Amino acid sequence: MKITFITPHVGRKSSKEYVRTWQMEPLNIATLAGLTPPDVELAYFDERVEPINFDAPTDLAAITVETYTAKRAYEVAAEYHRRGVKTLLGGYHVTLVPDEAQVYAGLETGRGCPLHCNFCSIAAATSSRYYARSIDSIVTEIASLKNRNVFFVDDNFVGNLRHARDLCRELIPLKINWVGQGTLNMARDVKLLEIMAESGCAGVLIGFESLRHDTLQLMDKQLNVVMGDYKTLIDRLHQHGIGLYGTFIFGYDSESAADTMRTAESAIDFGLFIAAFNHLLPFPGTPLYEQFRHEGKLTDEQWWLSPTFRFGDVPFTP
Repeated sequence: MKITFITPHVGRKSSKEYVRTWQMEPLNIATLAGLTPPDVELAYFDERVEPINFDAPTDLAAITVETYTAKRAYEVAAEYHRRGVKTLLGGYHVTLVPDEAQVYAGLETGRGCPLHCNFCSIAAATSSRYYARSIDSIVTEIASLKNRNVFFVDDNFVGNLRHARDLCRELIPLKINWVGQGTLNMARDVKLLEIMAESGCAGVLIGFESLRHDTLQLMDKQLNVVMGDYKTLIDRLHQHGIGLYGTFIFGYDSESAADTMRTAESAIDFGLFIAAFNHLLPFPGTPLYEQFRHEGKLTDEQWWLSPTFRFGDVPFTP
């Protein structure tokens, strides 16, 4: 038997090559490949960097799907169907809109985050639950790696603070350098920061989302409202040698154009290593999507399948 794994390309405004920093090795494909029995032949096409050879013989095409890549993923699935090849779709998008995805294939998912942010597809897909992997299996896998630089792609590394502390203690003897993603909650736990730093943490990505409390309330991200002063918490991370990648979202009705510049200036003042400023997106299956659909704000109820939609477009009317 032969399985072909596929990472589809994302819709773009032009035909330019992908920015190389976007070409991250996909952990989901690597995990599935590692779980596949040794007597199964494997092939992989990453359409971000190479064309798919649809003529290469295979028994099953397994395609990972994000909302941005859904349209292309369905096109790929249809092309394999035309050749008589069975297809399997996986990822948060197909979990959130299974009726849509089942027209093209099957489905699978995992992981999570305990927060309830109304714009977040991960929270919607996992019902705001965090599923912790066993620490022994994590340590064993890292110990087997040749690379000493590790990116923990967990949606929220500190989704369970006790689990995070215990894991970091076990990471210390491995002498790795690592980065991850989490919430400001970690900065309130000085002991956790000490253990993170000792375990090799070089930086974290944290979603600040907004400087405005009324916007955070609209997001259902009350956690950031009660966190206290951002600058104090950020300085605490820096004091432990942990760099910070901060992300922000614009597009809620509580904001004005002036908030955009104020946020950019604050990011500089905070001393962020990297800052990302994203426009709001109503992902299918989220409370925000249902709100915008009810209010008639969506420009297209299936914007991710629109032939005119491209990455960076705004599919709703603010």
